[in-house]
Amino acid sequence: MLNKYFYCFVISMVPLIELRGAIPIAQAFHTADPSFNMLAAYIIIAIGNMIPVPIIFFFARRVLEWGADGVVIPHCKTAEMARRSVEGAKFAPLGRRGGESNVRAAGFGYHNFDWNAYIEQQNRDTLVIPMDEDFEFTDNIDEILDVPGIDAVNFGPIDYAVSKQLKIGYSMGEEVHEAYKTLVAKCR
Repeated sequence: MLNKYFYCFVISMVPLIELRGAIPIAQAFHTADPSFNMLAAYIIIAIGNMIPVPIIFFFARRVLEWGADGVVIPHCKTAEMARRSVEGAKFAPLGRRGGESNVRAAGFGYHNFDWNAYIEQQNRDTLVIPMDEDFEFTDNIDEILDVPGIDAVNFGPIDYAVSKQLKIGYSMGEEVHEAYKTLVAKCR
C-alpha cells in the first residue's frame, strides 16, 4: 500500500504532470482498492506538489544530458530561483552545470569529442524558461528578467489567478490580463 502513496507523491512532483496526473492516479487506486485512503493521498500529493523547483535544480543536469533542449522552471518567484535554475542548466561562466561526455547530448564522447565546443554549444542552445505563474514573479519581474541566462518566459494564467485568489474561468479578468501585458512589455 505504501508504494501506491509513494507513486502518487512522485507523480505530483513531476513538472507539467503534477496534480493533473497524481489525483486521477490516486482515484484509480481508490477505485481498485477502497481501503486506499484518499485524504492521506491528497495530503501526500499536496506536499509533493510543493517540491518541483528543488527537484528541477537536482535533475536539470541529468535531463539536459539526456538531450533535452532546455528546462522549464515552474513557480519561479524570485531572481534567486531564476539564478539557481541557470546555474543548474548552464556551464561556466553562466552556471555551474557539471560535465559528463558519456551522454546523449555530448554524442557519448565519440571520436574527437571537444569539451570546449560542447560547452559553448550547450550554453548557446540550452534554454532556461521560468514560468510566470505566481503574483510574486510579476512583483519581482525586473530582477528576474535581469538574470543572465534566462532565454524566455512562459505565462501560466490559471496558476497566476490561483496565486491571487481570483475567480477562474474562460476569461480570467483584467488583473490576469494586466500581468500578461506587463510580462510581454518587459520581455521586449
